[in-house]
Amino acid sequence: MMQSTEESNVVTLSGVVVTEPELDHVLYGEEFYTFCISIPRLSGAADVLPLTVSDRLMFGRSPKIGDHITMRGQLRSYNKQIDGASRLIITAFAKMFRFEDECKEFINDICITGFICKPVIYRTTPFMREIADILVAVNRQYGKSDYLPCIAWGRNARFAGDLPVGERVRMEGRIQSRRYQKMIGDTPVERTAYEISCSMIELASKHEQLMKEQAEIPKDHVPAAYADHVVVGAPSYSKRMIDFESGSSAEKPAEEEVKVQEEQTEHSDIEQIDDLTETKLDF
Repeated sequence: MMQSTEESNVVTLSGVVVTEPELDHVLYGEEFYTFCISIPRLSGAADVLPLTVSDRLMFGRSPKIGDHITMRGQLRSYNKQIDGASRLIITAFAKMFRFEDECKEFINDICITGFICKPVIYRTTPFMREIADILVAVNRQYGKSDYLPCIAWGRNARFAGDLPVGERVRMEGRIQSRRYQKMIGDTPVERTAYEISCSMIELASKHEQLMKEQAEIPKDHVPAAYADHVVVGAPSYSKRMIDFESGSSAEKPAEEEVKVQEEQTEHSDIEQIDDLTETKLDF
């Protein structure tokens, strides 16, 4: 059974506000503001990520630089005309939002399920590190799709390199920001790209089959030695969940983030993808 559009794009972020909120647009009387938050990596660098938040989620309080906030929602994309050219804009769209009284932890988690919509670009760096650039279309409500640039390394890159256009995949990872230079004529222009750095990629059909099989296992039939490892009826994304009512968080052991892998993502030979449309893909 395929996931709903709500389950196919889940992002949880917790970080510090680093820009003042600006009014982005108004829809049926609801105001939406954009601002950026900073989330540090283990390597010492930080990802500065754009958020879009409704004024109705902030309950009259405006985020200020230095505030620690937590949000859950979706990573979205849309086209915007900038300097006469169409640019793909990436933003984390909040569906739940709260201010934190103190800085408890930083979170940068995302899980998406979607279709590969361009041939995967697989290559190696001069240091023989394997990279795959993947563009994934994630369907959402009202016949739209979000086009999300992703990057995979090592064996994940090798696996992705063999996947055809139209393959439905599931990915987990984090959202990263990256500065790069693009030549406009003879003038170098500095830009920021946003992409999903994949820590896991798999065929969506295999994941859904596994979840179905686990859900069908009667609790009293699970061997005692494995009872703590089989999650009966588990949601597809449980890496780190935030309880927005109680203010608590529950985290399952995640794979260790390696400092070297973070440094690898500072490559500068990938540019932000432009000239994309928001048409729903149905393979």
